[in-house]
Amino acid sequence: MEKNRTGTIVLICFLSILALGLLVFMSICLANRGRNFFHFPSKTNMEILKKKEFDSSLVEKITVNAKSADIHIVESNTNQIEVKISGNKKEEYQVQLNQGELLISKKGGNYFCIGFCYIDYEIEIKIPKSYQKDLKIKTASGNLDIDMNLTSNLDISTISGDIETMEIGNASVKTTSGEIEVEKANDSKLISTSGDIEIHNCKNVDITTTSGEISIGLLELSKNGKIKTISGDVEIGSTNKIYVATKTVSGDTQIRNNNRTSKYELLIETTSGDIEVG
Repeated sequence: MEKNRTGTIVLICFLSILALGLLVFMSICLANRGRNFFHFPSKTNMEILKKKEFDSSLVEKITVNAKSADIHIVESNTNQIEVKISGNKKEEYQVQLNQGELLISKKGGNYFCIGFCYIDYEIEIKIPKSYQKDLKIKTASGNLDIDMNLTSNLDISTISGDIETMEIGNASVKTTSGEIEVEKANDSKLISTSGDIEIHNCKNVDITTTSGEISIGLLELSKNGKIKTISGDVEIGSTNKIYVATKTVSGDTQIRNNNRTSKYELLIETTSGDIEVG
């Protein structure tokens, strides 16, 4: 009887320690939401695996299907589109132009990442400033940096990774876990499950986030806009004298210089979070 009681006590202690460990783990994850807390670049001994150039006049669309790769898009000083892929594994990406579509994708195998994510590749794409065609980027794990102004149709989808861009126009940006930072957005739609969204200058807005802060420096509307978040504050520095309507369940609301006669309306909805518009 005493032996069974001792075994029960040991089991209870073990389960209590396990529960405490899980609680600490969840607390750390919540404290670091919007960040790739277990995102480990593995960039030692990287070498150039592939480098190709294409005449931009022959390219109607660029499609990138990446898995564990950081993607860097920069402006080219020529009329060529240059693709450079670096990595520390023998597996290669295929880069091919087929019927006007420039496709960049990893050969074979599926990639799934939860928790610990190792970045095996770097993809650099140089695009001429004159390029005005479609650009579609889909990645499972890895950061995306766009260091040039892209006013063409842009479609970005990532599971785990931060997104940082300069000026974008007519863009759709979706991320499951990661922060989105945009220098200037024109008619762009941004969707985030977990992560902050920061826009310095925004012309028209359509933002949806589940968990994360939304911060906009300057917002100028030429049509109705909307911002919707479940958990997180919404802060806008200044606007172009628009009318701001708000719906919130829990949180403070402060709207300065609200123009009820404006023909453009910004609707801000939040379940839990403060709303502040300057």
